[in-house]
Amino acid sequence: MEQKESFQWSEVLSGFTVHRNREETQMAMLAGMSGHVPFESEMLKEWRTPFLFYRFFIGGAAMSMLICLCSYLYGVGNGMMVGLIPFVIPMTILILVWELNIPHNISLPDAVFMMLLSGTVCFLVIGFLEDMVDAAGEGASAFTLAFLKEVGKLAMICVFLQKKGRGYGINGVLAGAAAGAGIAVFGTAEDLFYVAQYNGQIAGMMTLILVRILIVLGGDVLWSAAYGGALALAKGRDKLHYRHFGSRLFLICFIGAYLMSVLWDYDITAFFAGFSGSGMAMALYTFLYTYQGKYILLTIAAWALFLFIARKGMVQAAEAADAAGADKRKWEADMCSGFTGQVYIRRTAVTFWKVCQLYGTVPGRCKRDQRYSL
Repeated sequence: MEQKESFQWSEVLSGFTVHRNREETQMAMLAGMSGHVPFESEMLKEWRTPFLFYRFFIGGAAMSMLICLCSYLYGVGNGMMVGLIPFVIPMTILILVWELNIPHNISLPDAVFMMLLSGTVCFLVIGFLEDMVDAAGEGASAFTLAFLKEVGKLAMICVFLQKKGRGYGINGVLAGAAAGAGIAVFGTAEDLFYVAQYNGQIAGMMTLILVRILIVLGGDVLWSAAYGGALALAKGRDKLHYRHFGSRLFLICFIGAYLMSVLWDYDITAFFAGFSGSGMAMALYTFLYTYQGKYILLTIAAWALFLFIARKGMVQAAEAADAAGADKRKWEADMCSGFTGQVYIRRTAVTFWKVCQLYGTVPGRCKRDQRYSL
């Protein structure tokens, strides 16, 4: 990953095939917590290829099947289906993105908190705005509802990116994935609760679970992760400013996510009704509607956009780590050669004990992003 040309998703996502012992698993889960945030020059050395997402998915899928079996055989477990199963797929994607976060500056509990907060706030805000604009009915409402949902997620992403130190593109991808996962979890739970309350049949709930899995795999999580990463790439280490929303990459991702959200919920039956006499139109309608081709194409497009932005974010973080490592090696060489003059301490480029060795002072007096005279 030191060069853009060497970046391969097949290598990045090969970690789940490697055996990891208990200690490695526990250390991986500590990433982002106090004392486990690497210096910028050490980010690539500390980073591991993702593997926790795969273990969570296997455990979550097994748990979901047991819950469904319990409900089918004994008629109990609907509460667990509503409360636990909606988390499996969104959390799997969220953990994957969290593991892709090379800087390790956001912990897993923080990511889960971002997910839960986003789901709660977005549902509250979207419901309030729906009442204001009276966005009800079919057709035209799909455009309004999609806009409200994407704007709500974007607002939460902006809140998360305001925190100091989240200046990498991959941080924005993670913030966007958390915001989208919150919407996906709450939306799935709400639908399952409705079916359990008014239908109560396990067959209906199983069908809904399969449909929602498809929606989550190609929906909210990936859309918001894409434009969240694009916004973070435009922002960089600066404070978030309105000019960053004019970035070409962000506008492409946000408009693309909005259009995919509209098409996902839009009923295409009325559109094809005017072409009932065309065999080609009916064949296309059969593929898009009967065989769920619309969702398949939108899922492929969502993953392509997500992987493109995630790649840019990871390459940016890798390049920052390489630059910081070069600064660190130059510093060490200057120290050994008895260098005198002015030295600029770049953020996280050196450890405090080397600063103390150089200046003969205590760590509290040595500040990063400052220039000192030797």
